[in-house]
Amino acid sequence: MNMNLVGKWGNQYGSVLEIHDCDADGSFRGIYRSDTGASGIYPMNGYAHGGTGASQPISLSVFWRPTDSQVFDPSWHWMSVMTGTLFLDEPITGQQQLLHGLVASSLHEAVDIYGPGIYTESLTFSPLSERLPGGQSFAFGTAENKVSVEWLNACPDSPFRALSYTYDDAGLVTGALTQQDLTSVRVQGFTDPNPRERLQSIALTALVTDRNGRACAIGMGGFIDRQSNTAKIERFSSSAVSYTNRYSGVAVTHERFAVTSSLL
Repeated sequence: MNMNLVGKWGNQYGSVLEIHDCDADGSFRGIYRSDTGASGIYPMNGYAHGGTGASQPISLSVFWRPTDSQVFDPSWHWMSVMTGTLFLDEPITGQQQLLHGLVASSLHEAVDIYGPGIYTESLTFSPLSERLPGGQSFAFGTAENKVSVEWLNACPDSPFRALSYTYDDAGLVTGALTQQDLTSVRVQGFTDPNPRERLQSIALTALVTDRNGRACAIGMGGFIDRQSNTAKIERFSSSAVSYTNRYSGVAVTHERFAVTSSLL
């Protein structure tokens, strides 16, 4: 377990990221509490590289369908992907700086969203003194009505060849990302299980090794076009940069996938 991550983290808006557990493979789960734009408790999961250096790459996904409310608004169909670095070196010790991509698939004038898009902002999370009680475990979704999806990458220069995953009736995604050398890495995240519009939002995370042999956390956020069976995804990649080089901590790359199958 990566004890540098487990606990409560607050950002500049007063939102709280609660990481309840972190497994040996770097995957973690928890909840996100927000009072900005949308208010509620939301499911969250992601990956972080638990190295011993002065910083650790991290990426997480949030599904903006609250677990504590049945009052519908358009953001129930949205995701977020947040990717960046947990800095453990001076002058900022124990602070997460993440590039946030809000994957908004529908209009929502109440928060000035007038068209589908990925809306970005930098968020800073600092540890909160309040600690989480031990032994917490949260599960979202069920094993019912699982859908399987397979994608082929249409970008010839991408390090990734294909993506396959399943999602359940609560939008929880688990699967694998196949690299060009045919090795695969695990992915997890969320997708909208009941899209009302043409676009189905999705947000995924994984841990990979880049072409230079560095460990990277990646977040993939974007839309599946259900009419054309294609997907347009922005890939956020972070590596273990020092705090003084934080401007180079996250790179954004465009990916295009073709959905080759979708089976109940």
